Amino acid sequence: MGMVLPSAPHKRSLELQPWVTGTTVASGGVFSSIHDLSRLMFLQLEAYAAYDHGATPSHLVLTHRKKIVSGKLEYGFGMFESGKDCKEREIRSLGHGGDLDGYGSHYDFYPELNLGFIMLTSSGGKDFIAFHNELERFLVGLPALKKIVLSKKELKK
Repeated sequence: MGMVLPSAPHKRSLELQPWVTGTTVASGGVFSSIHDLSRLMFLQLEAYAAYDHGATPSHLVLTHRKKIVSGKLEYGFGMFESGKDCKEREIRSLGHGGDLDGYGSHYDFYPELNLGFIMLTSSGGKDFIAFHNELERFLVGLPALKKIVLSKKELKK
């Protein structure tokens, strides 16, 4: 039996070395599955819809208390909130993402659109972030910033 090791997100030819999960973990030390995250997102979309219609914020509304980070970006309890200029209106974007050796994730939703998406990958870095940003623009109806062209060789990696 062998161990598959991920490559470094910033340099694909560099193989990462094994480490003991638990000594370096994501903030809060939370591990989950796509099933858990999808269920949480559905519940949060419902909670934000109720909150937006005057309901008392449930424990799933993480941005009812927030601080300005910069510009339109604010931070609540583990959740970023910002406004996205979409066509002739602003759309609220909520989520959190990040990466750690061998893992990358994004969890984003848009209450006014009743839309969200979750990205989980075995790598992170600037290419993952760029892909997230382009996917987000596509899903909320904004024009692409740039065309992403991959050669057959790149696709096989």
